Amino acid sequence: MGGTALQFAAISGNCEMAVELLERGANLYMLPSKIMGRWPIEGAAENGRLEMISFLWQAQQQTLYLAFEDNGFREKNFKKALRLARDNGHIGCSDLIAHLTKLPVTATDIPPVISPIYIDWPPPDWS
Repeated sequence: MGGTALQFAAISGNCEMAVELLERGANLYMLPSKIMGRWPIEGAAENGRLEMISFLWQAQQQTLYLAFEDNGFREKNFKKALRLARDNGHIGCSDLIAHLTKLPVTATDIPPVISPIYIDWPPPDWS
């Protein structure tokens, strides 16, 4: 568990700090911690940070250079952000992300659950 200063700024919704960090060379696309880590867009959505989501979307659009291993936010990051926002009751955040990304608001990063089929046995007319 842990994160970068920019990831924590996104989680807390501190846009001024995020601007300062980016101006000083912070990497918007630094990988999150392997254990419970969050991309900035995911952390902002999970904690209901509408302004931060808008800020991160604009920052992503203005990023001209990605270093060798950077890949920017991917669809899976937006899907996880949608789920985290919905799970925590931040419907405005999920609506904003869906609008910006053109993903359905019901998109999710969790594979669909296939429930088992229950069969009544023996059948009612079985003797």
